[in-house]
Amino acid sequence: MDTALLKTFLTLYETKSFTATAQKLFRSQSAISLQITRLEEMIGKALFHRDTRKVTLTGEGEQLLTYAHQMLALEHDLLSHFEGSFLKGMVTFGAPEDIATFYLPEILSNFSKDYPDILLQVNCEFTVNLLQGFESGNYDLVLLKQDPLTRHPYSITVAPEPLVWVSNAQTAQDFKESKGKLPLILAPSPCVYRKRAIDALQSDAREWRIVYSSPSVQGTIAAVKAGLGISVLPIKMITKGLQVINYLPRLQDAEISLLARPNSSPSVTRFAEFISSSIASPILKNFT
Repeated sequence: MDTALLKTFLTLYETKSFTATAQKLFRSQSAISLQITRLEEMIGKALFHRDTRKVTLTGEGEQLLTYAHQMLALEHDLLSHFEGSFLKGMVTFGAPEDIATFYLPEILSNFSKDYPDILLQVNCEFTVNLLQGFESGNYDLVLLKQDPLTRHPYSITVAPEPLVWVSNAQTAQDFKESKGKLPLILAPSPCVYRKRAIDALQSDAREWRIVYSSPSVQGTIAAVKAGLGISVLPIKMITKGLQVINYLPRLQDAEISLLARPNSSPSVTRFAEFISSSIASPILKNFT
């Protein structure tokens, strides 16, 4: 089994588009189509339903997902075992405070143990500053949250990020039947959580007002727990003292993505893969 075919399969599953897959993997659309055809011939089953708008998995394609994840994870572990002893260099890496606090401590600790000769220079910053730094060449990698509809050209999707409305228990009860303006606690613009909240309320013709603005996720959570208003958080970041609100309009997902340039150094590539595999499958080696 050529694992490159599985990587193409998983990327096509993610993008649901041959054109987008070709762009992500830096291949021609015809090459991507040929790889999928080869994989389907090997499996002996059609893996995708194709139409003019998007590509979706067949039942057999859904079954292959688990195997593809496992095989790529095994490949990753094998390469890490043998390559970790000689990989050296420095990786400059940036992430916003909320992602850094929630995901990075364990990831950075584990990576440093596995790759002691790769030096990490990590910086926590506002997303807008991270984007500017990446464009200026100050970062090899940036991990951030973004809107799937407006992805950065160099972005690689790591995992979807389902969002929910949250408040403390009393605030949730107070506004369940209320038609008054919702008191919102949101990060300053630009922020994908803020955009998701406002878009959802406007589509539902629900009135709102910003009562508290904090660039820090910890500041947002503290304000929500104090009963100052309602906010939006990733479902993974719900902590004790917060209650999910189900009576407000549904929020569109955000996504966690890496910004990585093609043809990155082996050390940068390995760190990018390590982050991806730590946060979510599949491991997609489209950094090279």
